[in-house]
Amino acid sequence: MKNALCLVIALAIPVLSQAGPRTVGNGGDVYALEFLGVGQALLASMKENRVTRVNLRKFAKAIDETRVESTNKPLVLKGMLKDAINYPSLKKIVFNRTAWSNLFETADRGALVLHEYLGIMGVDDSTYKISKKVIQDIGYGRLAQDQAVFLRKLTPAEMRSLYPLYLKMAEDQSEIVPSHLENDAFSMVQSAAEAKTQSNFQDGKIVGQRAITAEEKIKLIDHYMKELPKITPDIRRESSLALIKDFRSAGNKVVCELGFPKAYWKVNHMVECRDDRSVEYTDENGGSVDERKIRWSVDPKTLAPIHTLEFLWLQAG
Repeated sequence: MKNALCLVIALAIPVLSQAGPRTVGNGGDVYALEFLGVGQALLASMKENRVTRVNLRKFAKAIDETRVESTNKPLVLKGMLKDAINYPSLKKIVFNRTAWSNLFETADRGALVLHEYLGIMGVDDSTYKISKKVIQDIGYGRLAQDQAVFLRKLTPAEMRSLYPLYLKMAEDQSEIVPSHLENDAFSMVQSAAEAKTQSNFQDGKIVGQRAITAEEKIKLIDHYMKELPKITPDIRRESSLALIKDFRSAGNKVVCELGFPKAYWKVNHMVECRDDRSVEYTDENGGSVDERKIRWSVDPKTLAPIHTLEFLWLQAG
């Protein structure tokens, strides 16, 4: 079990393979390794987003010089139970494993890690005012509508070297990966399959909810299955190539982020590139949603594309 956990952590935090003289409590402290990995990811994301609230040179130095340890023992400071304690004079951070494991949201772990390193730097973040604001600003741990989690944007250097490879793979696999037209229909089928309740009507008024019967659910799924577009490989390829062409024409407006398909699938790294042409809502002109997305499975170390995952196009308004 321990070996399996080590493998998961190693795959989830590839930045550690390039780490400098960072120290961990002991060689088997995989919790501390994960803590360090979050720190490295935060540093990369803050550099990319040109964060000024934190001195990035000092933050990098704190990561390099601070000893990080995890413990199963309760941590108490001034009579209060703490998730973690930093010791600036000793250049040491100790955190509780149970508290860490209970932080299910990636953004919450990021805030804790940033908070503790700020303490090492001598920065007053006693109310998490700085750390939480930075996490929000850089979008660390951003949770997509489909529960995908994103850690950071790709750097300009990564975009220059990898983005052309992503688009080339998308073109090569455009006949076999479902187009955005098919994915729209699949989403409707999925929603029908996951639906459990619907409005309960009494005398023409909604009164609470009622369970959807098995027969109603089967009928609803069957309805949407019949609505699935009849897509040939040629039509699929034509639709996806048109989407890819839009990405090429968008130039520097495209944003690509590294993350995971689901919060708990941290060994399956992916990159999502977005071409957002939405119009912001105003009282005079209304607004519209027009967002194109392509996702790829990527190598956890090099971020090179492994396979195209999805073509998506969100439109509304």
